[in-house]
Formats: sequence, structure tokens, C-alpha cells
Amino acid sequence: MAKAYLDLDIGNTFTKFQGYGGLGHLSGRFRNSDFRQIELMFGQEVAGQSVTVRLAAVGDIGHFDRIVSMLDRYAVKWYRVTSELLTDYIQLAYQDVTSIGVDRVLNMIAINHIYPKRKYIIVSVGTALTIDLLANGKHLGGYILQSPESQLKSFPAVANLPSLDIGEDVSLNPGSNTEDCMRSGVMLSAIAALEYISLKHKGYDVTITGGGAAQVSSLLSCSHQLEENLVLKGMSFIHRGCD
Repeated sequence: MAKAYLDLDIGNTFTKFQGYGGLGHLSGRFRNSDFRQIELMFGQEVAGQSVTVRLAAVGDIGHFDRIVSMLDRYAVKWYRVTSELLTDYIQLAYQDVTSIGVDRVLNMIAINHIYPKRKYIIVSVGTALTIDLLANGKHLGGYILQSPESQLKSFPAVANLPSLDIGEDVSLNPGSNTEDCMRSGVMLSAIAALEYISLKHKGYDVTITGGGAAQVSSLLSCSHQLEENLVLKGMSFIHRGCD
């Protein structure tokens, strides 16, 4: 019987999952706020099977703890994938490898396996906007910015401005009211940063992933590609501690 694995990418808003082996039919995502749906999936699809669950978590520690507690109730074997376990797969620029987000490392592992021996700028648009430079399997460092969505939500703390969602119709056009000015402004700051990095590092391909990737992609003029679920793709390439 094929080994069954279930990989979980636990973010701030969503938990994404992908099964392998006997659970190969499972894939998708749940909102973290819909924890009951996650429990139902485990009760129906995972409980009672010989399965190993691999967890990558950068989000709310409370949500991670709830998932681990659930796995323990079902007596499911699980491992947490952390950055320090992945140094055999990618050469990191960080001296303290425990301080780099595991999502960034898994993104780089995925790109390095899918497009080996190439130079890449890897952009992840989530709660934060991260940029990592990768050349032939070596991490050359990166940048962490606020994502457009996070910038919008942070304005009320520093100015007399409303808290807004980014919306779907993003634009770089000058706004004619405060809300449109804010939305265009935060997109402009993200796009300007990415265009600058792309211009500065000629010869690097650009890939964008994350929940806000499509909106950023729609406004970016430099050549780039979209990649979905890079964290889960990275997890599919690793095996340490899961045998």
C-alpha cells in the first residue's frame, strides 16, 4: 500500500492542503475561521488511515495549535516543517536560518526544483510582501515589505484614514477620492518596488505567488509568471523526517 501523506500550509487567513499516496484525491483550502470544516475533512478522509501529516506554519499560532490538538486526538503522526530542517535543499543567505519564514524557504525549494540552474526573483504576496533572490540553488537575500492589503489596514493606526480592503478592481490611476487614492497608492508602492528589483537584477526571471499575486501581476509591466501553491509544491519535494 502506498504511503499516505497530507501536507498543510497554514497561513494567516487560509489553510491549504494537498494529499499524496492514499490521500492523492485531497486538495484545496479552508478559511482558518472555518475550523469545523477542517475537522470534518479529517474525520471523513484521514481518521483511521496510516497517514503522515506535514505542517508548514507561518500564521496564527493559535490556529496551528488547534490543528495539532486535532491530529493528536485522531492519533495521526505529524511533523512540523521548519526552516532549519531544509538547509540540505537550499543554501540560505541567513546566518540564523531559524529566523527566515519557512514559507519563503519552501517557495525557493519549489522554484529550484521546477526551474533548476536558473536565476529567479521570487515574490510572495500575502500578509507581507516578500522578495527573494535565488541563483542556481543559492539564496542571495531578499526584502520584506508590507503587502498592499496590510498597508491599507495599517493606515488608521498612523493617520486619520479609513481601514479598507484592497478590492478587486486594482489600478495605478490617480484617485479622485481618499479611498481610491489609498488603493492606488499602496499598489503603486508594491509595483514600483518590484519593477526596481527586476530592473536592478537583469537576467533574473520573476515569479509571483500568494493570495494577492493575481492583483499585483495585473499591474506589473516586467516579464513574469504566476505560480500557485508554491509552499505545497516545495513540501512535495522534501522527505526529511517523514519516513
